[in-house]
Amino acid sequence: MKPTSIINDHFKPETLSSFVKGKEKLMLSTLKALKEGLHQDAEQIGKVLKEKDQTQLRSLAHKIKPNFFLLGMNEVGNLCKELESVNLDQEGNEKVELLLEKIPNVIKEIDEFTIGHLYHEI
Repeated sequence: MKPTSIINDHFKPETLSSFVKGKEKLMLSTLKALKEGLHQDAEQIGKVLKEKDQTQLRSLAHKIKPNFFLLGMNEVGNLCKELESVNLDQEGNEKVELLLEKIPNVIKEIDEFTIGHLYHEI
């Protein structure tokens, strides 16, 4: 079964806002930390994919999964959940590549939200 594109899964600010109880500064600092972590995680996942290290892949998928749920991106979170038990065969590689394709979009959405939010405060 070939994985499908995650085209409808976007950052939902209301999910994170609910988690931080509407505290805007906390929300923005959380987004900054998540964004920085996603850059590092994407690099590590790419390395793990090249090295075919299933154990490390499973560990990374488990580590980043809650971040996507926190951003309201349940489909991506569920993809991470699948990666916790996937083999690095063709299907597994495609799922990892799908995640790697999604991460830059997530970072872009965080940037757009943060810039938009800061712009409205001025």
